[in-house]
Amino acid sequence: MEQSNIKLHQSDTREAQSLIVEAQHLMETQDTDPTLFAHAHHSLGTSYAMSRQFTKARASLETGLAVCANNSGLSRKAAKISSDLGTLMADNGNSRFAKIQFERTAQTNHDIGDDVGRIVALNNLVYAYFLLAQLPG
Repeated sequence: MEQSNIKLHQSDTREAQSLIVEAQHLMETQDTDPTLFAHAHHSLGTSYAMSRQFTKARASLETGLAVCANNSGLSRKAAKISSDLGTLMADNGNSRFAKIQFERTAQTNHDIGDDVGRIVALNNLVYAYFLLAQLPG
């Protein structure tokens, strides 16, 4: 996973995706910490978004959210994934879905006491409302 993050930062998304998928396959065959599994799906979703593969990005991010929902203690990771999913949806013109994700992110960050994360989420929520205001009638 660490090598895949380095590749992502170097904008080598294809290599990063390959490393992440390989890590996911290894995790599926072992008793793996759900945090790692959620992180892998989050990273893969981010890499797909960077390479403009939006359907795959959304699917990976939603899988990461599902892992978080089924495992206590992953609220902070869920907030990060939800924020990235909201950004992906906003960038693709789905401002209603983005609004929902940013609201969830703000609430989760409030619940876990992450004030900075909540402020960022509320800022993103304002952006989603701005996009919604641009929609016709």
